[in-house]
Amino acid sequence: MNYLLQRNGDHYLIMHAETGQCAGYLEPKKGGSEFIVHRGLTHGNEREKIAVIKSIDEAVPTLAAYNEKTPPRWTGGAKARRYIKWTFYGVLTVERQGSREWTADRSSDMLLRDGVEATFMTSEEARRVADLHLRDGYPNCAVVNDGFSWDDLTHLPSGCRNQR
Repeated sequence: MNYLLQRNGDHYLIMHAETGQCAGYLEPKKGGSEFIVHRGLTHGNEREKIAVIKSIDEAVPTLAAYNEKTPPRWTGGAKARRYIKWTFYGVLTVERQGSREWTADRSSDMLLRDGVEATFMTSEEARRVADLHLRDGYPNCAVVNDGFSWDDLTHLPSGCRNQR
């Protein structure tokens, strides 16, 4: 993954180059020349401190190594009715509909099968297909031609919401 470091006042943003999503940010540590590195991709936009570094040059490698070691995971328990996964490509949600079927969406865009809302018999299958199509619609991303697609690709998610 590629990241870009951007100055934002007295802070620095670390942007995911492919999506424009905020991957993390730096804030100067009080009383010194060190910086606190925060992960930008967190559930509910909570702060997640991942490291303290001495140089801005360490920011991108530190965050890249952290994201490699701890990729986004699905949240929800064994009997959950909803599973959520925060990614650079949007927030994936798999949710139980009624007593048996599951649906998936990416940042509120429903997953379709041949143009109709896709339903799945298990949450595992819905999560697997959502993961497979996570990058659909982004430049330089391989297209999976299996009949599944997201409802609307005109407003792909972007932005940095976690600083401060």
